[in-house]
Amino acid sequence: MKKILIVDFGFSNPDKIIEKIKSLSDIYVTDYKNAYEKAVELNVDGIIFGGGISDIKAEDAPRVNKDIYSLNKPIFGICSGMELIALDFGGEVGRDKYPFEKGDTIANLDSNSTIFKNLPSEQHTHMYHGYSVEKLPKDFKNTGSTENGPIAAFENENLKIYGTIFHPEGKYSEYGREILENFINVI
Repeated sequence: MKKILIVDFGFSNPDKIIEKIKSLSDIYVTDYKNAYEKAVELNVDGIIFGGGISDIKAEDAPRVNKDIYSLNKPIFGICSGMELIALDFGGEVGRDKYPFEKGDTIANLDSNSTIFKNLPSEQHTHMYHGYSVEKLPKDFKNTGSTENGPIAAFENENLKIYGTIFHPEGKYSEYGREILENFINVI
């Protein structure tokens, strides 16, 4: 089985992600402060940045050691995990351009994307975010949108980095398990 490291930023609930993928992989959880070291120690196959960062732009917001990206392991950022990736790769994140999204939200997703492969392009998703990715990082492709947010998902296929602003582990995400499974299949 593939080893997946879930990075907990302190306010997320890794148990929901674990529930979705426990039959697909060996799962380890660590906090953001030790994410790089734990990924190296365990020699993981893939990394999931859970959500839960309450204010991604705060000076004291949780951050990962950026060396984690140099491990060349597939990474999936969920909600503020996606926002963190965007910031780390030079994208822009804010909360003024697009409204807060909460609950059951229809997303239009690129079914040619690796993580949305063989899934309907229109899906119910579980949203809960105040910040949004307002500008893609260089070399990232937009793979999803909602009525209120033009960037609901992205990917950099060369780096095998993916992100969704919605929570695939959330109760409204009708294809959440399949999205996570597609990520695991990248590995």
